Amino acid sequence: MRNFLNDIRYALRGLHKQPGFTAVIVVTLALGIGSTSAIFSVVNGVLLKPLPYPEPDRLVRIWDASGRFGLTEPEYIAFRQSSGPLSSLAISVPWQVDLTAEGWEPERLPMAFVSSEFLSTLRVAPAIGRDFTRQDMDPNADPVTILTDGLWRRRFGGEPQIVGRTITLNDRAVRVVGILPPEFEYPGAATALLLPYFLNESSPNTSDRFLVAVGRLLPGVTPEQARIALEEMNERYRERAERLYGKYNNTETFHVVPLRDELVGAARRALWLLLAAAGFVLLIACGNIGGMLVVRGETRMRDMAIRRALGAGWGQLVRQLLTESLLLAALGGVAGILLATWGTELLTAVAAASVPRLDEISVDARVLAFGTVLVLLVGVAAGALPAFRLGSGLEARLRAGGERAGAGIGRSRLRRALVTS
Repeated sequence: MRNFLNDIRYALRGLHKQPGFTAVIVVTLALGIGSTSAIFSVVNGVLLKPLPYPEPDRLVRIWDASGRFGLTEPEYIAFRQSSGPLSSLAISVPWQVDLTAEGWEPERLPMAFVSSEFLSTLRVAPAIGRDFTRQDMDPNADPVTILTDGLWRRRFGGEPQIVGRTITLNDRAVRVVGILPPEFEYPGAATALLLPYFLNESSPNTSDRFLVAVGRLLPGVTPEQARIALEEMNERYRERAERLYGKYNNTETFHVVPLRDELVGAARRALWLLLAAAGFVLLIACGNIGGMLVVRGETRMRDMAIRRALGAGWGQLVRQLLTESLLLAALGGVAGILLATWGTELLTAVAAASVPRLDEISVDARVLAFGTVLVLLVGVAAGALPAFRLGSGLEARLRAGGERAGAGIGRSRLRRALVTS
């Protein structure tokens, strides 16, 4: 430990003597590590973090044959009523609503009409108040709503007493029955509040495919098995539905897609490619820094030769060089993480429309761990080449010094020969 601290002090003195050289390397590393860490923070938030629901791998989205449209109301009724591959099935319809409140300007908010099974399918419970019930889905029932935590705190000051009171939505009084937990995330879109979806089962909409369906698979059931089972269920239901509702726009095939894949979409490949490109740029930066350290090492050959002649081992010299490169990498890493924090905010602002799971992107513990690993790899990679080159040069000097010693030069003169050769 003492030797390591001595190496750090020695490295700091050497870097302090060359502030321009130190600044160039630190800035180069900060840009490389910062950009790579910023992109990794996006990859981490979008691709690596699990969805904020219990057992998220069992959640799926269900689309029609084209993969672009949702379910019809009769299909939803059939799948909900029949036992099949899903433990639960819910629907939602994204929409917008105008909120008016005394003392506030009217505000248009994103919202979603949802079925009574929506939150239970996601396995999310309101933090305050209650969930929707089947009775709330009746068109004749008193209108109710559930607020997200963000809207509750921003517009109503986080007062728990808001539950049970009415707010005005589209010029209609609606009673608040619940507040969602802070971590709640509506799948795939920003949402400020939820409203019940009114479904008239005796006369459903038989043609429009506007219901966004999310289901929870039974344990052990794969999306492909669920797709086959739903198609069989729909075929059995077809004749009965035509008797009840007449000819309707049903489908013979469905797409069952894991919810994570649905939310990430085409961003997956683009983000991995972007991270690979940033890593390649960082690798080039390491090569350039290694070259600068080699040049600097050539100017220090005399100093290292003196230390070697005075008895310093190869391990000590290599450790000293690696300590210096790791110290430079650490300084660049600290600046890089600060730059990554700003860069993450910039990326999310610029790509807000194309980056899914925007709220999940941040410089968290995983990103800091990634940055730490980068610092270690960069420090070792940048310091390895100078250590090897310096070792080769010193070996040549020692060999030359050994030949002189064989010609009768004494030990003190040998040391002088090593220094002046």
